[in-house]
Amino acid sequence: MGRRSCRACSSASSTKLACAVRDTRQPPYFSWKKKYEGLAPLEMRRLKQVEDENTKLRKLVADLSLDREMLQDHPAYNRSTGSIS
Repeated sequence: MGRRSCRACSSASSTKLACAVRDTRQPPYFSWKKKYEGLAPLEMRRLKQVEDENTKLRKLVADLSLDREMLQDHPAYNRSTGSIS
């Protein structure tokens, strides 16, 4: 939903009518409104960028954790030095 959607919903007489016009259900509308209400378009874009970066970092941490587990399970892994010998 973009800025146009917000205007359509705020000018509608009821949330039910606004959701019908935008072809969406009420629960997603309320979660969207709670998250983005009062933000300028620039702030919305920045929030999306931060969320995307956070997702990438979480995936990176998961991959590195998996790599670490695999190394520790390797028979030649030296637990005292933390390296493969």
